[in-house]
Amino acid sequence: MTDWGMDWNAARFALDALVLIGVVVVGVHTWWVSRRHATADAIRQVDDRVDDVEQRLTQAETDLRNMPSQTDVSELSQRIGGLHGDLREIKGSLQGLSRAVDLMNEHLIRQGSKES
Repeated sequence: MTDWGMDWNAARFALDALVLIGVVVVGVHTWWVSRRHATADAIRQVDDRVDDVEQRLTQAETDLRNMPSQTDVSELSQRIGGLHGDLREIKGSLQGLSRAVDLMNEHLIRQGSKES
């Protein structure tokens, strides 16, 4: 066999060094890509959460805009107070009417027992 004047140990060492450098480069590249991917996923998750919070805030703002104002509540309170007074009057009238119906029933019962 021909030796070609090469130092095979040196050539093997150089090849091993190149393989080691290649493995390190591939490892660093893989780490960098996975880190970027993980960062992109984290950003996407945060973006989704921000979108959810924005939707909830928009809904809360809409609900607050549709709530009655202090003036509306005060007006409703006054109207309810007026209805309360009207109901008291109706209650008094119904009690008087009830008493009149009771007296009529009593009269009819007495009249029916006299005829028997």
